[in-house]
Amino acid sequence: MIKSGDRPKESRICRQPGPGYKECEICTEKSRIIWGEGNPNAPVVIILDNPGAREDKDGNEYVCGTRQTLQTALHQANLTPGDIYLTYLLKCKPLRRYNKEEVRAFSKPFLIQQIKTIQPKFIVCLGDTVVQAMFDDKEAHVKNLRGLWHVVLGYSSIVSYHPLAVRRRPNLTRQFMEDWDMLAQRLFGVDNSQNKAEQTVPDSQTTNPPSSLDQTDSSQALLLNIRQLAEKGKVINSDFAAKTTVIEDVEKKWGKPDSTDWVPAAKGNYATYSSHSMVFGFNKRSQIFEVRYFDKQLQKITLSKVKDIFGTPAYTATVGGEDIIGYTTGQEFKILLVFPKVTGTNSDPALDHYSVLYPQGTVNSMANDPGRQWQVFIPEIAMKNRLMQ
Repeated sequence: MIKSGDRPKESRICRQPGPGYKECEICTEKSRIIWGEGNPNAPVVIILDNPGAREDKDGNEYVCGTRQTLQTALHQANLTPGDIYLTYLLKCKPLRRYNKEEVRAFSKPFLIQQIKTIQPKFIVCLGDTVVQAMFDDKEAHVKNLRGLWHVVLGYSSIVSYHPLAVRRRPNLTRQFMEDWDMLAQRLFGVDNSQNKAEQTVPDSQTTNPPSSLDQTDSSQALLLNIRQLAEKGKVINSDFAAKTTVIEDVEKKWGKPDSTDWVPAAKGNYATYSSHSMVFGFNKRSQIFEVRYFDKQLQKITLSKVKDIFGTPAYTATVGGEDIIGYTTGQEFKILLVFPKVTGTNSDPALDHYSVLYPQGTVNSMANDPGRQWQVFIPEIAMKNRLMQ
């Protein structure tokens, strides 16, 4: 039985300004705030949707039947209590009906701060609710994503079924265990599945074999995640997609931007959100046509790695001392990746930032303006300095 460990306190986990978690609408006088349980220095963070009924009643986070299913899987994968920290997207068990979208949006920053404090090697997202929240995709489902390595918040991650689903549907047990074996193989360098009597392969119609990315480094996993999200108009760590989102959607969740600059040559306004390392370009109809992301985790990606994974760029340019390469992704979007200029002393620079562009959003039919395709006109240095302040 896994017992509660040195549980981080709220002040350690949530160092951000603003209200504490008790301000969440699901918190009542009868509910407990349960941050998580296990080793706060663990290499693996497991994320579930919310505490169960017995956790809420007893204040002991790891006792209900669904957790027993998880314990069995951890034991079979040779994971010990010291290897894991279990936490939740929602920190209280909901005791009444609530606005799921708003509560999850409120709760997610607390979870992100936890993960940044723990700095694990791996993240495990269990169940569709957690997967959709952490992948910023309401259409994401475990059945389509399990068996593969992903990147969540810059950490190598896997997804699997919620233990409750496995408990109710025993036919999922095999796939559930394959996912934990995949994690153990990466964590320990040992393939536990080879020691089992039955060795099976996931359905190739829904996912690749679990070992398909075992030899892939984190930069490759990050690039694959970037491309996957770009096909939907998104950048990593953002709910706001180009084409389908308006700037008012961002302001509703994040408040007013630090600044908004009208850039005529870029065909729109650019709103800077420094605390989120993000910039949004939007047109006169408020439609977002470009999303830019600046974050230190991108620096693990080199120019040669991008070309190795994405192939020959469809677009190249040098602007303001920076090299820009671009790729078409899907039928409507383009990825632009910006690097320091290649020099004799820096022949393989690291990625500075990237953006996802929806060219159609820059078209102005009334003015017979065909819009942008690849061109980057924005004063990159000024915008970057603003983000880093």
